[in-house]
Amino acid sequence: MSYTVGTSQGPRPRPGVVTAASALLYGVAALQVLSIVLTALTIGPTRRVLEDSYRDQPDADAAILTGTIGLYVGIALAAVLGGAYVVLGMFNGRGKNPSRIITWVVAGIVVLCTGCGLAFSAFTTSIMSRLDTGGGTGPTPSEVEERIREALPGWLTPASTVVSVVAVVALIAVIILLALPASNDFFRKEQDVWVPPTWPSEGGYPPPPPPPTGPPAGG
Repeated sequence: MSYTVGTSQGPRPRPGVVTAASALLYGVAALQVLSIVLTALTIGPTRRVLEDSYRDQPDADAAILTGTIGLYVGIALAAVLGGAYVVLGMFNGRGKNPSRIITWVVAGIVVLCTGCGLAFSAFTTSIMSRLDTGGGTGPTPSEVEERIREALPGWLTPASTVVSVVAVVALIAVIILLALPASNDFFRKEQDVWVPPTWPSEGGYPPPPPPPTGPPAGG
């Protein structure tokens, strides 16, 4: 019978660049966990400052929700990305090309959207500035932001910035490592090779026909 086999003899060796890319993805996942912890530390002080600042204002609940919802969204996004990085690191290490493509897409989006935190902060400030603060008697958004910064530990904001920068640099390195020639060879799908038919007989030839039975001709 005929069949097809892969061109390689046994599993393909994983190049060091792919191993490094997977390790970096695991490292970025760990940074996401650290980012969640740092963000969680800001929720309590932020909420206390907002409650104190807008205590006597008609739209106090809206101001508090607007000021804290971004923190919860950031925690949820960090958790999802952390799990995704672990899964992608595992499948990249196994040579799954779809995983490599997804890694490029996810890492590229995260790198390009690094400034989304600043954009969301500006959006939050804009919304808070439109809230009715009792005819101008309430604090301005800039005053509230300053109070929040004073309520947070001095090391917290620099630590969050460092974590974000390191994660972005690591993701850029992952994109580059997975695009190197050694990675291309590792992720390339193996080609099947056709094997000619064989028979279960010695020498690989078809068995000879059986001898004739019965009396010889003319006997």
